[in-house]
Amino acid sequence: MKHPLLCPTLAALALIACVAPASSQIIPENSFYAEDIPFIYDSNPEPVHQPQLAGLNLLNMPFHESGYVFDFCADFLNGNGELNDYNMSSGFGSLSSTQESEIRALMSNSLPTFVELLNAYIIANGGDWGENTGALAGDFNEVVGYAAGMQIALWEIVHEQSGQISINTDGPIAGSFGVETIPAAPPNPRGEIGRANAEDFLTAIRGGTWSDIGGIGYYYVNPVSPAEQDRLWLTQVPEPSAALLGVLGLLTVFRRRRG
Repeated sequence: MKHPLLCPTLAALALIACVAPASSQIIPENSFYAEDIPFIYDSNPEPVHQPQLAGLNLLNMPFHESGYVFDFCADFLNGNGELNDYNMSSGFGSLSSTQESEIRALMSNSLPTFVELLNAYIIANGGDWGENTGALAGDFNEVVGYAAGMQIALWEIVHEQSGQISINTDGPIAGSFGVETIPAAPPNPRGEIGRANAEDFLTAIRGGTWSDIGGIGYYYVNPVSPAEQDRLWLTQVPEPSAALLGVLGLLTVFRRRRG
C-alpha cells in the first residue's frame, strides 16, 4: 500500500476534553504487531503463562484533520480488540500519577523514534509501508519490534503489582508481570526485538534517563462494553511552525489595535 510519511498534527491542539460515545466500528489503517510474546503474570494458585500479540495500530480518526492516532491497549487479555461504542477523555483515565509520569516518559521518548523508523522504512520501500519480505525484511522487523516494545512496556507500567517496572522474569527486580525469554525455535526476531526494547525503555525510565519531554497528546478510551479493552490513544503535537508563530503574532497585533 502506497502511503505518505507520517507527520504530527496541529489539530490535536484543538481536541476537546470529552467525546460522546461513538458507534462505528474502528478499523485500523495499519497495524504493527509481534506475535507469540510469552507473557507471565501472577494468579492464584500459580502464575499464568500466556502467549500474546504486542504492538500498535494506526488510526485515521474523525476528531482531527491530519496525522494519525497511535492506538495502544491499556488492558491485558481483555476482550477481542473490537471497538464500537466508546467514551474518550483527555488524559489517563483512572491510572495513578506515578503510572501517568512513567507513561509520559515512555511515549514522549519512544513514539518519535518509532515514527522515524517507520518513515525511513517507507522511503526505503518505495513509499509502501506494507511488509517487505526481501531485502528490507530486517528493517520491517525492527519497526514491528519497536512497536511491540512500546506496548510491552506500557503493559508493564499499567499491570505490574510489585512497584518495580521490569519485564525480566529472572532479574533482580522480577515482579508480578513480565515476559519470559523468547524461545529460539521457531525463530521470532520481532518478539526478541520487542522484549529487548521494552526492558531498555523501562531501564531508562527507572534510571531517570527518560522523563517527559512533551509533544504527545494522551486520550483514554473506555468502551461502553466492559468486556472490551480500554485503549490509550496518542497523537503527536509538533512545535509551532514559523508560519504559525507569524499568524499568532498578527493576532496579537490585531488585539492590541482593537484595544
